[in-house]
Amino acid sequence: MFKQVNETKSSHSHKVVEHIQDLIINDILKPNEKLPAERDLAMKMNVSRPTIREAYKILSALGFIKIKHGQGVYVQEQESRMEVFAGTLFKSDNQMTELFEIRRTIEPEAAAWATERASDGELTKLYQQMEGYYSEVNHISGTESISVYEQADHEFHTFIAECARNTVYRSILSNLILLLKKGRTKALLIPGRPLQSMEEHLKIARAMLNRDPDMARQYMLEHLDSVENTILTETDYEEN
Repeated sequence: MFKQVNETKSSHSHKVVEHIQDLIINDILKPNEKLPAERDLAMKMNVSRPTIREAYKILSALGFIKIKHGQGVYVQEQESRMEVFAGTLFKSDNQMTELFEIRRTIEPEAAAWATERASDGELTKLYQQMEGYYSEVNHISGTESISVYEQADHEFHTFIAECARNTVYRSILSNLILLLKKGRTKALLIPGRPLQSMEEHLKIARAMLNRDPDMARQYMLEHLDSVENTILTETDYEEN
C-alpha cells in the first residue's frame, strides 16, 4: 500500500503527503483507519522519521487525518475534511466568485435534468413545498426567517440533486454542502435576501413543474447571479 519515495531536498515531505492523499481520496485508506506509527511508515516509505512527522502535520492541517496524542494517527471522515477545507475559503471576494463559477457550471444543468427526469408527483411536491416556505418567510422576519430559509434551501437543492438522477452530481453536491453553507450564511445576513431567494426558488420550481428545462436552467442561472451580486455588493459597501 505505502510505496517508497526518493527523498530529495526539493521534495521533503510533499511526496509522502501526495501519496497518502491519493490513498485516502481513492478510498484505499478508509475513514477512521489507523495509520502506521512514524517509525514504521518511515521504514515502509524509505524516508526519515522527521519527514513522516512533517507529512502528518501537513495532512492534519489539510483535514485528511487526525492526530490523537497517545493514541495514533487516523484517517479523517470526509465531512470533517470538508469542514477544514471550507474553513480555509472565503478569505477574499475572489474565492467567493470562484465558488459561484463552479455553481453556475453545474447547477443550472442539474435543474434542467431534474425537470426532465423527475416524476409529476415529485415536481408537484417541490412546488407546493416552495410555495409553503415562501408564504412562511413572507410573514416572519429576523432569525426566524433565516431558520426557515435554511431548511427550504437545503430541501430545494437536495431535491434537484436527487431528481437529476446523476450520481456524480449528487456526490459533488454532497461535498459542496459545507461550502454552500458558507456562502448562504453570508447572504442570509443581508436584509430581504431570504425572501428574494425564496421568490427565485419558486420561479425555478414553477418552470420545473411546467416541464420547461430551458427556463429552469435560465432561472437557476439568474438566481445564482442574483445571490452572488448581493453578497459582493454588500461586501463592497461594508469595506467602504
